Amino acid sequence: MNAESSNRDISTRKGLLIIAIVVAAIALISLVRHWSQADATASGVAVIGEDGHQGVAIFTTDTCTYCAAAKQFLAEKRVPFTEFNLDQSVKARQVFGMLNGRGVPLIIVGQQRLVGFDPGLLQRVLKEQGILR
Repeated sequence: MNAESSNRDISTRKGLLIIAIVVAAIALISLVRHWSQADATASGVAVIGEDGHQGVAIFTTDTCTYCAAAKQFLAEKRVPFTEFNLDQSVKARQVFGMLNGRGVPLIIVGQQRLVGFDPGLLQRVLKEQGILR
C-alpha cells in the first residue's frame, strides 16, 4: 500500500466519523426535543370538569387505603371526580407515567398536583380552586 492510498483511507475514515458524529448529534437533539415536549405536556396538565370549570382527578390502586380515604373525602364533600385506577386500566398507567407519577393517590385539582392524602391540604386546594365552598 502506498502513501497516497493510505491517505485516502484516513480521509475516508475521518469523513465517515464526521458523518457518524453529525447523525448522532441530530438524533440526540431530536430525542431532547421529544423529552422536553413530553415534560411540558405532563407538567401542563389541567383537569376540566363537564361544566367547563376546574375538575378533580385521582389516580388510585385497589389496595391503597389512602386512595380509598381520599375518594370517601371527596364523596362526602360532594366533589365530583374522575378516578383512574392503575390496577384496572392500562390507559390510567400510561397517563400516570406521562405525569411522572411517583405515588398514589395522585390527586389533580385543576392544575394543582397533590401526592398522598392530606385532608386539610386537599380541602384548602379545593377551596382555592373554587370547587369547594
